[in-house]
Amino acid sequence: MNLKVATRIVPVLFLALAACGGDSGGESGGKLKAAVSEAFLQNAGEEDMPFAVDEEMAGCVADAVLSDATYKDKLQSALDEGLAGQELLDSAGDPTSDEAMMAPIFSCFSNEQFVELLSGEAVDPSTVTEEKKQCLVDEFDKMGKDVVVEGFIALSKEKSSGEGATKLTAAMISCFGVESFG
Repeated sequence: MNLKVATRIVPVLFLALAACGGDSGGESGGKLKAAVSEAFLQNAGEEDMPFAVDEEMAGCVADAVLSDATYKDKLQSALDEGLAGQELLDSAGDPTSDEAMMAPIFSCFSNEQFVELLSGEAVDPSTVTEEKKQCLVDEFDKMGKDVVVEGFIALSKEKSSGEGATKLTAAMISCFGVESFG
């Protein structure tokens, strides 16, 4: 199950991480955030995302990534060179290996979006009913955002130990059933 979850989450993280830089607050920083957010929205629209990515989420992710000076500088240089869209996102390199960026990025996801990611990983996604999804959303709400984010980071790195990963796994089995994940 961990590998399947990681396979689904890592592309989403890459999109999210690649789409963001840091807003310095000035006009230039505002333009950078807008360009990065727009590129993220375009890219997310072209990908097979299990949930809609709206401007609010794109802005949150952009803020998270742009808070890192290295990503911000790379993206600003690319924007200054006239790059846009996927080329702009690609200019940041491969930020998915940056563990420090994962928590702020995952914090942009709602519990409903996390559940949609997991629903697609079931052996037979058609068996994941709305009631089962709501059960998992409720469990995630009880856990709190920090535990859910920590768990998703652990699972995306194929680590099944730790409080977050253990609680996420238990909640998934409780709500979806052990058979859902083979």
